Amino acid sequence: MEENKIDPYQILGFVILMIAFIWYVYTVPEINSNEISSDLDRKVDSQNEEMLSGEENLIPLDDDTQDFNDVLNTNKFEDVHIDSEDLSLKIDSKGGMISEVLLKKFNDYK
Repeated sequence: MEENKIDPYQILGFVILMIAFIWYVYTVPEINSNEISSDLDRKVDSQNEEMLSGEENLIPLDDDTQDFNDVLNTNKFEDVHIDSEDLSLKIDSKGGMISEVLLKKFNDYK
């Protein structure tokens, strides 16, 4: 059987990875959280100003769009039935899985 020996290339690779990690830790500048929060506040304020300036261009919702939203928000899940002369399928509308398959011209246990 072959012995498990430590390859010198493994040790060299580990040392190189450790040197790269230590170099990365000491060379990447720290980010101040105060600068980040002030930058975000400025961006949010500018976006709010843009949204407020565009409010006069908004179109009010009609009754048709309200009816359409009501249709979309109803949770009616009815199964879909597909029939042919040889096969009958029942498909769940939620998930699209086939829940029942019937072969019409096949008699079982006779």
